[in-house]
Amino acid sequence: MKSTAEHVANVLAVAIWADGEYDDAEREAVTTIATDLGYTPMIFQKMIEGGVGGMLKSTDEKVNAILQDSAEKIIPSEKLQVYEAAIEIVLANSVIEHDEIDRLLAVAGALDIDMEEAVELILDMVNPDAEIEEEELVDTIASAGGDFDKLVDNVVELCDKIHDPETFTIIK
Repeated sequence: MKSTAEHVANVLAVAIWADGEYDDAEREAVTTIATDLGYTPMIFQKMIEGGVGGMLKSTDEKVNAILQDSAEKIIPSEKLQVYEAAIEIVLANSVIEHDEIDRLLAVAGALDIDMEEAVELILDMVNPDAEIEEEELVDTIASAGGDFDKLVDNVVELCDKIHDPETFTIIK
């Protein structure tokens, strides 16, 4: 990856920050992702830890500013890969919370990822075997009417509908 580790780590830290915890499953996912992206895992891990720690002490406005600034500096052709990494990390503990969906969609927006594609990627990682009709996906987004909070609620409901309770937990 040609985007700087610092900017990628900041974007991923925003996704991790959503639930206020940086657990062992997320740490393990970060190590794997760092290697996959061509970064030194130990250094990348420290960047993430520093980012999450700083965000826990910051305001939402500051966190959003960090997200916007870092997302703008990621090379356009690498943005989707960074978003997929954010989803992977958030889902590493087999639990997804409402606030995590909120942050993932905010990350997608900051990275200029098409919202339909962003939602589809979340759903696919929540349950790769689920069959989602294109119309249902479009309706999930359209029925929010541009209201971000409503979109988050709709995506949480769709995740709840398709997830496998044996392997995944949705916290509304």
